[in-house]
Amino acid sequence: MNERLLTVGIDRCHRAGLVTSRSSDAAKPPVIAHTAGDETAALSDESSNHDERPVIDARASEPPTPETLLSSGWSIAIETISEVDPTVVLSRVWNNQSHNRATLFVTPTQQATAKITNILTAPVGVVDSTNDGRQFYPGPDRIPLAEGGYAAVPTSAPLSWNESRTASGQPGLVATISDDAPAITSEEDGRKTTEQDDVEIDQRKTAESGSTDEKTSRKPTTEQEGKENITTDVNPSMEPSRSNDTTPDMNSSVNIGINRPWLELRAGDEVLVRLNNVDALACPPRERFPYAYHRDDDKQIRVLDFAGRPVERYGGITDMRHNGFQPVPAPLVPEHMFNKSITGWWGVLTAQQ
Repeated sequence: MNERLLTVGIDRCHRAGLVTSRSSDAAKPPVIAHTAGDETAALSDESSNHDERPVIDARASEPPTPETLLSSGWSIAIETISEVDPTVVLSRVWNNQSHNRATLFVTPTQQATAKITNILTAPVGVVDSTNDGRQFYPGPDRIPLAEGGYAAVPTSAPLSWNESRTASGQPGLVATISDDAPAITSEEDGRKTTEQDDVEIDQRKTAESGSTDEKTSRKPTTEQEGKENITTDVNPSMEPSRSNDTTPDMNSSVNIGINRPWLELRAGDEVLVRLNNVDALACPPRERFPYAYHRDDDKQIRVLDFAGRPVERYGGITDMRHNGFQPVPAPLVPEHMFNKSITGWWGVLTAQQ
């Protein structure tokens, strides 16, 4: 399937007068297309330094056509996508943009094309965005904690990360999830730990990135980075209201320290954890979550409560899940991935076309 999609992408590039180079390096795109006079683009890790974007007049509400992208004069990475996964889509655009390459996705169906377009058009990289804030896609990584280990919750319900502007209480543990769960009302209240009934929990799909429960590739957001401005199409919840059909200003930015929404971890309709904002995901203290887990020297998984008290130990993550404790997935936060707009940096080609 991927070879067929690559052939479709290569043929389209050749018809546009571009030269293509293939790579067997897993860290690089399988095919890079470039103009005949830019032979070094496929040989080096980065193309020539561009201050602009590939398609200047692109709009946040729709991608450039393949023809427009291929005629931009930029190096183009040909990326094949059979099954659309937000982590894969966003990481490939990020990787190529970091190397001054545009991305042309090649998909087998119109449905796959529509899914990629939905992920990458405004609001970029999120499930949904309302006046209350954004709902994020779950990523493959876990939430690393300041004391070590990773965050966990005692529930079998699907988890979601959502922003909220509802003023209710302080950050920290804010809700219980079952009659058997610890009676947690706030991070200042006393709490007690109880064991959970055995619950069968479906294992989350492992993302193409190859991340595991025990490792995270999240780059902690420093205090200085938190003060920096971000492009508004990456975080539309922080910008003044504007139509999605307008062309984003590449220099347009907002101060992300003002009137920022809460970040809530929810199991169904229940709010389990409330953080100050998305930047609080960078190594939060253990007390922000009901449970934590880590792997000891004996390879056993140790589960602790919010105060660091031992709860139980298991032979592995699967065993932990089967006994009612679920690792907390780190959300994919667009402004933590991209430091500038991705508008005009990507396009989609459907093999059926």
